[in-house]
Amino acid sequence: MDKNDPLGVSQFVQDVRFRRGLEGELAQSIMTLDPIQSARVHLSIAKSSSFVSADGEKSTASVVLNLKPGQKLNKEQTAAIINMVAGSVASLDPQRVTVVDQAGNFLSSHVDLSDGA
Repeated sequence: MDKNDPLGVSQFVQDVRFRRGLEGELAQSIMTLDPIQSARVHLSIAKSSSFVSADGEKSTASVVLNLKPGQKLNKEQTAAIINMVAGSVASLDPQRVTVVDQAGNFLSSHVDLSDGA
């Protein structure tokens, strides 16, 4: 990603850059939806290891939306954002994606993801 990096860049630096890049790309994709003025995506990606049990740390995501004046997201648009974010991170359960707007409204709480919507 950055061509000026020395050859021995640490795995931590590579992981941070990957996460930031993924967050930025997801935000850009979300901003293509008509009611959205801007978006921020925050990912907490669990490290996979053969030594960690299945009940260990899990990945989560938070999406903060700034909607255009007078605009609202419907449930289908909110579900689409949730599924796009969850589909972009390996083993991220859609139930672990939180979506809020600039007023602090918890948009993802109104979406039923159990039927695949």
